[in-house]
Amino acid sequence: MEKGPVLLSYAWGDPNERIAANLHDILSARGLRLVRDKVSLSQRGKARAFVLEHGDQARGVFLLSLAYLRSANCLSDLLWLSGRPDDARRFHVLALSEADPHDPRLRDETLALWSQKQARLDQKLSKLPESSMFADLREQAALTAQLVEGLRRWPEVLEPFRLLGPRQHQDADFSSLVAELAGLG
Repeated sequence: MEKGPVLLSYAWGDPNERIAANLHDILSARGLRLVRDKVSLSQRGKARAFVLEHGDQARGVFLLSLAYLRSANCLSDLLWLSGRPDDARRFHVLALSEADPHDPRLRDETLALWSQKQARLDQKLSKLPESSMFADLREQAALTAQLVEGLRRWPEVLEPFRLLGPRQHQDADFSSLVAELAGLG
């Protein structure tokens, strides 16, 4: 059975673009069909749409960076997929050195950032009348609350994924990741 495409999800902008392009070239050279979220998918719900479209053939890589942790769209996709452990096991979280997932200080800083955003949104909403006119703001507040809850459970969120920390992919050719995605390892 032919394996499906590989989703490459990352926060847009340098240096993530360079890393994503390098990884894309390496994986493509091994014959893997890649779907880069920036090129092929909408912003929010990209991993969700990809998994639902490709079912048990869905697999991919999340490039975890500071920018990824600060992006509601990126983080919400990661959290959604963590709630589907059977699907998440086919996905790798490739943590860049700036975003070591085992660094409690980074988790606390990221949680504080999202908690502050949630408090600001809650404060704004408390001053507004109940109205469908503010549905976007209410949706943003609900999403931010989900992100805060997910960050509080960060080790549990990462548990179903194949996690590659900064020390595990120091080689610039990503050989361990390539081997796993190609079904060789």
